[in-house]
Amino acid sequence: MLEYANAPQFPVSGMLYGAHNRGTTRVPFVYVIIKGMDTVALFDVGFRAAEHGARFAQAFGVVDAEAPDVVLARIGMSPADVQHIFIGHAHWDHMGNLRAWPNARVYVQEREITSWMNALQVPRQLSWISSAADPADLMDATQLAIEGRLTLVQGEMADVVPGISIHPAHDTHTFGTQYISIRDGVWDVGVRRATRCTGTRTSRGRHSMGRSPACSSRSGMGRATRSLSSKR
Repeated sequence: MLEYANAPQFPVSGMLYGAHNRGTTRVPFVYVIIKGMDTVALFDVGFRAAEHGARFAQAFGVVDAEAPDVVLARIGMSPADVQHIFIGHAHWDHMGNLRAWPNARVYVQEREITSWMNALQVPRQLSWISSAADPADLMDATQLAIEGRLTLVQGEMADVVPGISIHPAHDTHTFGTQYISIRDGVWDVGVRRATRCTGTRTSRGRHSMGRSPACSSRSGMGRATRSLSSKR
């Protein structure tokens, strides 16, 4: 897990349902590098601190944002090395930096894209529905489609690359949330400055990456046996 920004005083109740009046906590913003089979994959892309992403960062109190080339350089890589990107959902801090990865094919649920397009056209008094999604991110996704680098997934997609499968979690955190499972012994999952709010669910040798209600801290680099998933 690569931390690229953080919210130093995020309300605990914004992370844990029912945890009212419990003060604030530091929330790291991360994406996850997955390596193996001569391939490099990424789960989520974070947000771009310049341009449209800046107003979201200010609204949510997010600071210390770093560009992907700076973050990946710490592990001897660059954004150009990434070949596959899996988007958990289309909120601004998960799908907000699609432009940064010049060689990657992006996988996102078709339902997620079309549902956010619908949400953007509702009457102004209902605009809160789309308050966490940026129209510019959908435009970036459209550009990827024009370039032939966008795959709109319909539900399950087994072995997108060997050892990694996509699973839908529709109508949960968002309209078309998805997560991935990673088979043991095939991939390495990179963990750096890992966080209290990212982790994987583990079941019979399979590790799932997506939205999780709770998680534990990890550090170092290791096999895909750790608890990793994306929160918020």
